[in-house]
Amino acid sequence: MLFDNRPAESIFTVVTMVQSPVATLRRGCLILAAVCLLVTETSAEPIRFVAFGDYGYASTAEQSVAAMVRSWSPDFIITTGDNSYGVGPIDLNIGQYYHEFIGNYVGAYGVGASTNRFLASIGNHEYSDGGGISAYLNYFTLPGDGVISTGSSGNERYYDFRIGPVHFFAINSNIQEPNGNSATSVQADWLRTQLSQSTAPWRIVYMHHAPFSSCTRHGSQLVMQWPYEQWGASAVLAGHDHTYERIMRDDNADSDTIPYFVTGVGGYTIYSFPSSGFVTGSAVRYNANYGSMLIEAEDTSLTMKFCSITNGGMLIDSLRLARSSGCCVGTTGDVNGIGVVDLTDLSALVNYLTGGGFVLPCQAEANINTLGIVDLSDLSALVNYLTGGGYLLPNCP
Repeated sequence: MLFDNRPAESIFTVVTMVQSPVATLRRGCLILAAVCLLVTETSAEPIRFVAFGDYGYASTAEQSVAAMVRSWSPDFIITTGDNSYGVGPIDLNIGQYYHEFIGNYVGAYGVGASTNRFLASIGNHEYSDGGGISAYLNYFTLPGDGVISTGSSGNERYYDFRIGPVHFFAINSNIQEPNGNSATSVQADWLRTQLSQSTAPWRIVYMHHAPFSSCTRHGSQLVMQWPYEQWGASAVLAGHDHTYERIMRDDNADSDTIPYFVTGVGGYTIYSFPSSGFVTGSAVRYNANYGSMLIEAEDTSLTMKFCSITNGGMLIDSLRLARSSGCCVGTTGDVNGIGVVDLTDLSALVNYLTGGGFVLPCQAEANINTLGIVDLSDLSALVNYLTGGGYLLPNCP
């Protein structure tokens, strides 16, 4: 039977009755946790941010990009590495143009931000230029005061933070990373775990070395081709190649693609593309001028644009992602349609069954036991699966 306005307490009672006595307490606690989520979860405020890389070289090109960025009044900035080039102090290449975004700013170009709004990732030039990696780590406080983070990495070389509806993961793609840069490294295991536990509508991974790139200079970096889509990423941003490129890939064979971006024309030279032989999925390529991405996110959509500095800001590319309202793909259990089966799906199912207003994106996804109707038995099956009770999620009907 379907439940209309059945109290949460009665659902707790019925589910615990159908479980074995040994598992009752564990499963009951999980249900109560889901009910608590119903009370505490609220819609996130929309955000507006920019992303660029390979920019840190004091020049008219960087100045023009910075002017365009400031004209957008973004909430914050993320970078895809190579924040400073040359032997000079990094403040000359960064603070001169972006000091008002930097938390705990200690440079010479003005007042910094009370809450850090400049979230950088490490490029290869952070190890060789401008005083090396120690100068970089001393210059920034990452993710910084006032920024929500799990703090689970325990370092500033790679880290996570959440602003509004987006959970961000800054990766150190360099070979010098003590915790490794391969798909089986300690760093990668951290990313996989944190992506699986994130409850954010959108999850963006960014780094310096591009997993996929058509550029003739560096091209695709095989070591960074981690299974981001399978792990739950919504989009991947990188630099290293001084071009702009959008690449759409379906690497987990679920008939859905995620975008990989190369955004490396922030201010220091521009590289070339071949005349043919682009990487699989390459949809848009641009290297005629410098520029930056402008990204706007809300709970239900993620709009990702790239603008050139031509005429103060010329739109070159735009992609809008929407949280899928499609139907069951692969296995059941993704009740909220975010792409991973976790506690938020249990919360959504409780909300639906108690008449809390949640609308199922796909009825088949919520029909956990595939018996044709969404009811308490589906909730019981999902609890069994999430608590390791032995229930296996069936394939979609």
